[in-house]
Amino acid sequence: QGVAPLSGTFRVGYQGVMTPPLKHNISAVAMKEALEQLPTVGEVAVTRYSNAFGFDWRVVFLSNLGDLQEMYVNDAALAGPYASASVTTTIHGSVSADYNLITVLGGSSRSFNISGLVLGTPYQVRVSAINSEGSSYPLIASPASLAPKTNPSAPYNSSIFALSSTQLKLVW
Repeated sequence: QGVAPLSGTFRVGYQGVMTPPLKHNISAVAMKEALEQLPTVGEVAVTRYSNAFGFDWRVVFLSNLGDLQEMYVNDAALAGPYASASVTTTIHGSVSADYNLITVLGGSSRSFNISGLVLGTPYQVRVSAINSEGSSYPLIASPASLAPKTNPSAPYNSSIFALSSTQLKLVW
């Protein structure tokens, strides 16, 4: 925010890590790239809007789940009359009460059995790879949700009848 002409840079931080200086008029694509370079940020969607005094950026966290910490900004290098930058949370995230995070160790693991599930309850599974360089975008397993099932119970009251010398009829 400020009065034209605006110039200079600002930095955006999340969970103790800051972006490098960002131009006062950074594009949405460049803001997305800068935020996703932070090790504390996964995938985000960024939209830039013009306002009467500069720009607003709307950032939606796509892979970080839950009620997240608020980002923060350092606007000390912005220049112009009344130049400033701020962060406002418009929607607080949430996860279901039964959300669970499971870490599978071992770089060669290609499968994992999930146990303790409730019969008939649909579940969604997201998978991310993590190493010393950071983490990947999460991938939602296919199908998008699946409910555990059991084998059907055995048929009951079955009877067999001879129809001819070459045919039988099964009734249940």
